[in-house]
Amino acid sequence: MSLYISILLWLALQILIFGCFGIVMLRLGKRKKYPFGLSVAVGYFGYFALFECIAFPMKIFHGSLTLLAAAWAAVTAAIALLALWCLRSREKNKKHMISAVWGEHSFWIFAVLVCVGLQCLMVVFYQDYSADSAYYVGEATTAVYTDTLSRYNPYSGFLLETFNPRYVFSCYPLHNAVICRISGIHPLIQAKTIMAAGNVIVGNMIYYQIGKALFQEKAKASDAMVCLICLIQLFSNTIYTAGTFFFTRIYEGKAILANLVAGMILYCCIRLYQDAEDRKIWLLLFVCNLASIAFSQSAMFFPAAAAAGTLPFILYRRKWKQIGWLMFSVIPNLVLIVGYFLMKTGVITLYV
Repeated sequence: MSLYISILLWLALQILIFGCFGIVMLRLGKRKKYPFGLSVAVGYFGYFALFECIAFPMKIFHGSLTLLAAAWAAVTAAIALLALWCLRSREKNKKHMISAVWGEHSFWIFAVLVCVGLQCLMVVFYQDYSADSAYYVGEATTAVYTDTLSRYNPYSGFLLETFNPRYVFSCYPLHNAVICRISGIHPLIQAKTIMAAGNVIVGNMIYYQIGKALFQEKAKASDAMVCLICLIQLFSNTIYTAGTFFFTRIYEGKAILANLVAGMILYCCIRLYQDAEDRKIWLLLFVCNLASIAFSQSAMFFPAAAAAGTLPFILYRRKWKQIGWLMFSVIPNLVLIVGYFLMKTGVITLYV
């Protein structure tokens, strides 16, 4: 029973930390309100973008997991305090807050909670024993038990000579290791239970924000869209669809790219279609692309996705200055592409 309570507590804590990052980001964007769903959806990418910026240099320069865990604990504590400071002047009338939520959502909120709850149960209890599954657990496990960062082969346990170009930029498994070092939870539980359920919750919050963007901020229509997406993904039972990855491998980097990152890029493109000169959305797109390289090398394809979603209306409306913002937003992915090919062709070799 204590294990289940620990899982729920750490899941709730990580969602709240994502929300804290989102509140700080929204405050920097000069927003006066911090909706919980938007804060978590935005904060998730700010969280992993900042983690990538801290973890990658430590990984390359042979830092220890203990050092990374201490640094990240300090960063998240500072962000949490900043978020509390941002909330200091917010109204605290809980009755009005509850009535406002009920007025916006009505009974649809129960439908959404049921859908999200069922999805969490499905991803937690589904068992996958593929090589990719073993990598995400093995990478975190070797980091925890050797106090190193990606210096051992997660399949064999042997010390590596050079970093694998395929995984060198992907620090997402190290995040699981950091949480395990701080919490004492086993990497298998953190990767396949806590983060799996957390990714499902964040993914649905992103889908809800897409609905808000499409349906003029109508909450009930957005709730219905979340339920519809759940139904579509549930019946997308083929080997390579985003729905299959969502329900069976959501703790893996590729599944996060297909369901969360792609969803946030779509959200940014919709908002930019509504206002192409909104620099805050361009900055959010940059943060999203920066976070994406922490999950998988497949993030190198997102410049094409961002261009496909923004270039048509930029060219149609002749907003030529926005092309510069588009190029800025995909800089992290371009760095990833160049770095990968330099390492793959042997021009650069990073020794462990």
